Amino acid sequence: SSSNSTPLILVDGVERSFSQLDPNEVADIAILKDASATAVFGVRGANGVILVTTKRGEAGKTNISFSGSWGMSVPTDFLDFANSYDYATAYNNAQLSDGISPNQLKYSKEAIQAFKDHSQPLLYPDMDWIDYILKDYSLQSQYNMNISGGNETARFFISAGIFKQGGLFETYNADPNENFSYDRYNYRANLDINMSKTTTLSLTSGGRLEVRTEIGGGEDNLFTYLMDSPPMAGAGIVDGKRIVANKEYVGDYARDGLDTFYGRGYTRSYTHVLNFDLQLVQKLDMITSGLSFKIKGSYNGNYNLNKARNGSLPTYQPVKLADGGIGFQKSGDVGNLGYNESNGSGRNWYAEAGLDYAHQFGAHNVTALLLYNQTKNYYPWPYSDIPTGYVGLVGRVTYNYNSRYLLDLNMGYNGSENFAPGKRYGLFPSASVGWVPTAEAFLEDSDFLSYLKVRYSYGIVGNDRSGNRFLYLPGSYDFSLHSGAGMYRGSGYNFGTNINVYQPVAHESSLGNPNVSWETAVKQNIGVDVK
Repeated sequence: SSSNSTPLILVDGVERSFSQLDPNEVADIAILKDASATAVFGVRGANGVILVTTKRGEAGKTNISFSGSWGMSVPTDFLDFANSYDYATAYNNAQLSDGISPNQLKYSKEAIQAFKDHSQPLLYPDMDWIDYILKDYSLQSQYNMNISGGNETARFFISAGIFKQGGLFETYNADPNENFSYDRYNYRANLDINMSKTTTLSLTSGGRLEVRTEIGGGEDNLFTYLMDSPPMAGAGIVDGKRIVANKEYVGDYARDGLDTFYGRGYTRSYTHVLNFDLQLVQKLDMITSGLSFKIKGSYNGNYNLNKARNGSLPTYQPVKLADGGIGFQKSGDVGNLGYNESNGSGRNWYAEAGLDYAHQFGAHNVTALLLYNQTKNYYPWPYSDIPTGYVGLVGRVTYNYNSRYLLDLNMGYNGSENFAPGKRYGLFPSASVGWVPTAEAFLEDSDFLSYLKVRYSYGIVGNDRSGNRFLYLPGSYDFSLHSGAGMYRGSGYNFGTNINVYQPVAHESSLGNPNVSWETAVKQNIGVDVK
């Protein structure tokens, strides 16, 4: 897709993220790319599919497993920044090159010498902010316990895991919570029950609780500010006081390396994710051998709560005293603690029902699938009353002769509410052929080649996420001080009884296109499998 290249990620056959899945819960990961392989997933699989399968119980003795791992997060490398002496010397030289008089340079000879010999580190600091703020390492740990087992009637897999990761920033006793940290608690329970010889009920449930702590404006801003802070902008924490530069001696600076987080509070986010699937498979051998019916329902929900605490601490500027000592001029005070909460949630439902068929007629192997699926996503943040919805009908037939000649025929018929009535449904066919030369007599007894398959696939895939939602609808009118032609300095129009007041204007935000429909692409793949 020209606007979206994210592959479809399915965990146990349902679209959901696996970025924070406990690795101890995963049984298998498969990646599908060509149009024939992804056809059964409809338009959602246009950019490829990542299939993640979680572990399930097997009949036999009960197995109990425990694992633990410990590690460190270590900064790899940072740029080497100039120290105060080199910085000030280069700055003065630049000013001289610009024609500034020597007696008007930013850094005095006294400052240059103090930077060089570090004789007055409070008045003339020389800080390596990266080294001062970052720890050499942070610790992380992971623990997991799972239990699995069962018999021919029922099988189970139960797992619980904990992952903890500390932060890399020194807190300097302002507040131990003012650091980055991440804790994750995973849980899973998968159950399969043979209700009869022909009926199997499967329950898949899992989830996690994440607790994330961030300081300042997030790690990106912190590193930016750390690298932007000059080495003489402050002396760090001295006797519990945050010492910032006195502009009388070393100039004025917007911030030091501690400015964005020290004493400013933190944000703690709680995210709870719950996934639940229920599937029923009924064999229909009484109708014809190899036929089965499957119905599946899935619920995915998440809830996020953010608790932000903010405040401020005083800063101290060093000053020379008459007796030659150094005093401190206090600026600001301990600010009142601020507190703010915000929350959000999302949920989606998925349902599918289909018929599967698999049978062997001598050397002829035939499989077939007819599947209906439907998805509804609710994300009550910006559009609480406008969920996204998809419906799809999938058909697939595969044939192989003696595992030598292979043929796949696929069809997807999908609908999306992003388009106008009459444009919402699209048909997306695909086909693939394959040949296994090692199944032929002339290569059957090859000493150097155990398996060789040549395959070719052709298909048409579609995508409905080609821009904003509901592109067929015209946008609403905005009423604001909109800038545009005929306006004074972009502040609106001046008309009416008071010509000194500029009036807001109404303007159309966008035009609708009733002809917008599926973005389509043709995929062709040629592949060779060799073992």
